[in-house]
Amino acid sequence: MRPEDLPEWSGIGEYFGAVRSNLDGPMPLFINAADKAMGILIRNLSSPGKLRAVGLINYAYSNWRSAVVLAQAGCVHQLPLVLRPSLEALTYAHLFASSSEWQTCWENRHTTKAAAQKFRKDGPKAARDFLKKSNTKLAAEIASLTEDFVDFGGHPNIGAIEHLSSYYTNPTDSNSAFVVFDQLAGEEKRYQANIWILQFSGIILDLLKMMWPERYMLLRIEDMDKTYRRLGVEFIRANQFKRKTKQE
Repeated sequence: MRPEDLPEWSGIGEYFGAVRSNLDGPMPLFINAADKAMGILIRNLSSPGKLRAVGLINYAYSNWRSAVVLAQAGCVHQLPLVLRPSLEALTYAHLFASSSEWQTCWENRHTTKAAAQKFRKDGPKAARDFLKKSNTKLAAEIASLTEDFVDFGGHPNIGAIEHLSSYYTNPTDSNSAFVVFDQLAGEEKRYQANIWILQFSGIILDLLKMMWPERYMLLRIEDMDKTYRRLGVEFIRANQFKRKTKQE
């Protein structure tokens, strides 16, 4: 491909216009259902003595909503940066709800360099190990999704760069080639972004059900949870049908 044949690079005004157009498009139904289930439960988590844990869960939920906006806009390459630390925050919330010692260690991390190093060195592992003891399956899901986020944007590694770039060779000059940054993702990558959002929703709901089972039942979250998961399955099936139809 010659330089003049490369995809046109839009200005920031055109970029915003494309984002606005994407935001006005249809949103997957499971997102509204997941937001309803999480929102009702999280708004009712003002638990005395556990407010740090609640704050971390609010942080994760707020980031989830930001990820929804990014995915809808087409800015899907940034999702791993938003959601990877959110998974970590959820493991901290679970740890601090049961361990005042680790919560104090986390709160003191900005007081001295030694305090910061102590939590950085041992805190994340303590949170992961504690979750494994409580729910092996959920711990494995968080670990797997974290790896996905690290590979595709949580760090500037090869997977992240490949995920957001397109490469073109120049047929008239074997010594030159071109790399074009994908400003807004196409349908396939937007679908993957929504799968990440779907998975993250399930992790939050499963964690909250484990941490606060009484409130989960009292607020009748179970039916909303089931609705979100059913719509998520339908979203995946609809995509599979669309792919099959295109291939035929």
